[in-house]
Amino acid sequence: MLEDDAAMDADSLVGQDPRSGVRPSGGERDWAAAVLEPVRWMRMLCRELGATFVAGVVLVYGLSQGFAGSFFRVASDYYWKDVQRVQPATVQFLSVFFFIPWVLKPLWGIMTDVFPICGYRRRPYFLFSGILGTVSAAIVAVTIGLPMSSAVLCLMGISTAVAIADVTIDASIAKNSIDKPALAPDMQSLCAFSSSLGALVGYATSGLFVHHLGAQGALGVMAIPPATVVFLGFFIYELKTHQHNVKEKVLNKVGGAVKGMVRTIRYPVVWRPSLYMFLSLALSISTHEGQFYWYTNKTPPNPGFSQREILIH
Repeated sequence: MLEDDAAMDADSLVGQDPRSGVRPSGGERDWAAAVLEPVRWMRMLCRELGATFVAGVVLVYGLSQGFAGSFFRVASDYYWKDVQRVQPATVQFLSVFFFIPWVLKPLWGIMTDVFPICGYRRRPYFLFSGILGTVSAAIVAVTIGLPMSSAVLCLMGISTAVAIADVTIDASIAKNSIDKPALAPDMQSLCAFSSSLGALVGYATSGLFVHHLGAQGALGVMAIPPATVVFLGFFIYELKTHQHNVKEKVLNKVGGAVKGMVRTIRYPVVWRPSLYMFLSLALSISTHEGQFYWYTNKTPPNPGFSQREILIH
């Protein structure tokens, strides 16, 4: 059936009637089938997993993580340098606070699993994440003379919004992977593709926005991704759960989740790679901020000295 559908789509794409005697060449059919294959794949995912779930993965991974993550990296560097006018060492220290929400991902995960709000486990957290990110980005973009401490809190709010949305959609992905294990690789491919494409667009457009809107105005663009997450909280499909003795069940679930995490981390196949990743990230030296200040300096010392030296010699 798939081969017949592919042939029908390919024939219609090149403008030939499949019932007529004139048929396109093999190369044209292969080209048409290759072009239509991603469309069929997305339609299959929407049919099997639900269109709102697929849209949620694209919005969170593509727009909130991929685009916003890369855009934030560029715009925030210019914001600290041109607006707040702080030194690279200070920026390096302040960047630690932006990773705190990601360190707390296990906490957000437990909350989405054991603390349903009005019978829903996903929708309220999408709504909270979107509102938090939108308000934080708007405050940074419109407030003139924002104190450095307030700016750090707002940027932490943006980072927290992305982290909560990431954990919430990951919980949905995990549930669908359990229910339909055959589609687990497809879901991971969709996540990676959306994130990579969003990051590419973010890096490609961030300089343009910073140039035309300034570093502070460009951060206002960061309000768009969380705003779409707010809409996701309204339309994503989720069954409402009705529970009795909610308080007792929540306490039991929290205890069970904590015990499960402790039991899992004791396995060597878990704690050894986790320890390696932690040490590799914690002990790695980053000179990004110093390099950024150096190659964006308008006055020496900046990369211009190398051009003058080469021209002189």
